Amino acid sequence: MERLDRSNGWLLFAIGILHCSVTFVIAAAPTETAFWFFSGGLALVYCAALNLLRVRYGAIAPGVRRACAAVNLSLLAFVVAYLAAQGLGAFRNPGTGVLTASALAATAFSLFRKPAARSGLP
Repeated sequence: MERLDRSNGWLLFAIGILHCSVTFVIAAAPTETAFWFFSGGLALVYCAALNLLRVRYGAIAPGVRRACAAVNLSLLAFVVAYLAAQGLGAFRNPGTGVLTASALAATAFSLFRKPAARSGLP
């Protein structure tokens, strides 16, 4: 289960990097909209980093687990609000389904998966 949790963290990271990278493809100029789009990718990268820290250090850092759960819940709430506003048409973009599944998995892992005890940390 830890491997799936870690893989999901890396998936979120990849989605965030892709989101940031696409900004330079779709934006003709550094507009306010382009900066907001880029910041969405950064938020995903930061969320992924926190999830990867939780997977690695969650057993000894309960604050990381709590912060990660809060971040994942807020990401999931944002995704659900986006889906509610856009309707099923949002799934025309395949990334929507991947992000939705990843946010749901990250939230479930952070709330319900017990951290593995590690010897020889860090």
